[in-house]
Amino acid sequence: MRKSLFILRSLLRESPKWWWRSVWGATITSLPWFLSTLLVSGFTSMAIDEALNKSWPPLAICAGILFALVLLRLPVVAGYRLNALASEKLSAHLQWKLIEAWNRRDPNEKKCRKEDVLTRIVSDCAQNLSEFFFQGFGLKILEPVLTGLAALLVLARLEWRVLVVSIVLGFGLSGITTRFTKKIRTLHAALQHDNDVLNGLFLDVVRNMETVKKIDLKKDKRKGFDQRNQIIEETSNQLAWLETGLRILPMTGELFLLITTLILAWRLPSFPVGSVVLVGALQPFVNNLFANLGTMRNELEKAAVHGKRVLDTVEDLHSIAWIEDLPGEKESKIRYLELRRVGFVVGNHRILRNVNIRAKQGELIGIQAPSGSGKSTLLTLIQGLREPDEGQILFDGVSAHALPFALRRQRVRLFPQQPVLFRKTIQENVEIVANRALSNAELRQLATQVGWDDVDFGKMLEEGGSNLSGGERQKVAFMQALVCDAQVLLLDEPTSAMDSRSEAIVWEGLQKRKHEKIIVCVSHRTALLQAVDRLYGWDEKAGFFQKM
Repeated sequence: MRKSLFILRSLLRESPKWWWRSVWGATITSLPWFLSTLLVSGFTSMAIDEALNKSWPPLAICAGILFALVLLRLPVVAGYRLNALASEKLSAHLQWKLIEAWNRRDPNEKKCRKEDVLTRIVSDCAQNLSEFFFQGFGLKILEPVLTGLAALLVLARLEWRVLVVSIVLGFGLSGITTRFTKKIRTLHAALQHDNDVLNGLFLDVVRNMETVKKIDLKKDKRKGFDQRNQIIEETSNQLAWLETGLRILPMTGELFLLITTLILAWRLPSFPVGSVVLVGALQPFVNNLFANLGTMRNELEKAAVHGKRVLDTVEDLHSIAWIEDLPGEKESKIRYLELRRVGFVVGNHRILRNVNIRAKQGELIGIQAPSGSGKSTLLTLIQGLREPDEGQILFDGVSAHALPFALRRQRVRLFPQQPVLFRKTIQENVEIVANRALSNAELRQLATQVGWDDVDFGKMLEEGGSNLSGGERQKVAFMQALVCDAQVLLLDEPTSAMDSRSEAIVWEGLQKRKHEKIIVCVSHRTALLQAVDRLYGWDEKAGFFQKM
C-alpha cells in the first residue's frame, strides 16, 4: 500500500492544479448532497416534534424542505462537471507527456515500441486512469469519506449511543456485504462455467447429428443435459436468494437502527422522537463509508499499477538520446536537395516515375499537379515516411539512406494538408514543434506573421483542432512551420482553406524565412505559385518536370 501511495504522489506532482480541482469538484458534488439530506431530514424531524407539541408551522417547514431539495442540490451538477473536466485534463496531461517524450526520442533505439506507448495512451491514460480520476478518486474514495465523516459528526452531536450503534452496524453490514459479494461472484463464475458446458453438450449433439440419429438420445445424451440443467437451476436459485438478501440487508440494518433510536427516544426525555428520521437518513452515508473501505484500497492500488506503467514508459523514453542531443550533428545543415529518377509503386499501380527535382538553401520550390498524381506521396518520400522503389533522394549529395532516421526527421519536416493538432492549447501545440517555451513577444510576432492578430493562444483545442475553422487550423500549422528548426520544410496545400488576404500575409512571412531553409510547397493556388523560385509541373506521360 505504501508503494501505491508513493506512485500516486508522483502522479499528483505531474499536475497538482487539476488534482486540487478534482478534489474541489468531488467536494462540491458530495457535501451539498449530504447537507441537503441533512436539512430535509432535520426539517422533517422538526415537523414531527412540533406536531407532537401541537405548534407546527407547516408553511415554514415546507419552504425549508423545498429549499434543501432544490437549491442545495444545484451545486452537485457543477461539481460533477468540474470533476469530469479535471479528470479529462489529468488524463490528457499524461497522454501529452507520453506523446512529447515519444516525439523527442531517438527512433533508432528499440527500447520502447510504438505499440507499448499506444497502449499506455489509450488503455492506461484514456481509460483506466481517466476513470480513476473521475469515479475512483472522486466518487468511490473522496465522496464516501466526506459524507460518512460528516454523518458521524452529526450523530455524535445528537447522541453518543446512537453513534456507537451506527458504527457497529456499519462495520457489521460492511462485513456481511463483502462475504455476500464474494459468494455472488463465485456463483456467477460457476454459472458461466455450467452454461459453457451445456453449450458444449449441445454443440456436440449438432456436430454428431447423424450419429445421434442412430442411437438412443434418451439413454446417451439426455442424462447429461438434465444433470447440467439441474446444476444451473440450483446455482441460479442461490444467486437469486443472495442478491435479494444483499438488497434487503441495508434496509434491515436501518430498520434495526430506527427501532434502537425509538427505544432511546422513549427512555431518554432529552432525545426528541423526531430525531429518528434524522438518524435513518444519515445511516446510509455511514454504511457507504464502511462498505467502501475495501473498494478504496482496490481503486488506489489499481490506479497505482496503471500510473507506474505510464511513468515508467515516460522514464524509458527520456533515457533514450533525444534528437536535439545527437552529438556533432546540430551544426551541420542541409544546403542542397536532389531527387534523381525517383519512382514509387503500390501493388500493380505506379504512383510516381522518373521524378527529378533540385532545390538549394534559400529557394522556394513549387509543385503543381492534379489530384491523384502523387504529390503528397512525393513529400512523404522526401520526409522518409516511405522509401522510393526507384531512384535516389540525396541531401548534400549523400543518399538519404546514409542518414540516421533520427537526424533525417530532425532536419526534414512535413506539414500535411490536414494539420496534426492535439487536445492542448494553441500555444502548447506550437511549442511542441519548437521544443521550447515561447515568450509572449514571440507568440505575438507569430500571430502577426500569419495574419491572426486576435488569436487566443490559451484556447483549448479539441482533438485535431475540430473547434477551429479550416483556415485557423492551417494558421496554427504555419506558426509551427515558422518556429520549426528543420532545414527542409515540406508544405502540402498549406493555404487551401485560407482567404486571399491571410494567404498573402502567410506567403510574405514564408518568403522572409526562406533564406534559412529549403522549402518545397505543393499547391493549386496560381498566385502563390507565381512567386516561387522554381516550379515543377506534371504530365501524364513524362511525370514531373520543371516548368520554370
